[in-house]
Amino acid sequence: SHVPEFIQLVSCDSSATLVALYAEDRKELLYIPGERLAHTAYLQTLLAQVQGKPLQENHKPVIQIPLHRVCGLHLRKLCLYGQDCKCVHLCRETWQQLLAAHPWLPEEEKVR
Repeated sequence: SHVPEFIQLVSCDSSATLVALYAEDRKELLYIPGERLAHTAYLQTLLAQVQGKPLQENHKPVIQIPLHRVCGLHLRKLCLYGQDCKCVHLCRETWQQLLAAHPWLPEEEKVR
């Protein structure tokens, strides 16, 4: 059966969780809408880690995803793992927008 690749984060309220990409050599966080990520095994692991953590007042939990965990195969339409992927599947349009706004980001080929 075919499952739509990009769906709302159903295992937690996406309005209560922020998602951010980061490069290990930079201190900048790139916030992205949670609905621009597909469910993968890696994302499910990250969501499980955030759930159940006590929230500080007026703070949303932030899922921080290292850039090297963005699936380069998915960006090139070559990933065969789908929901079982050990990286995150970010919407290709969103990735292109990030590349345009942040020239320091690696090209797709350099992402894992």
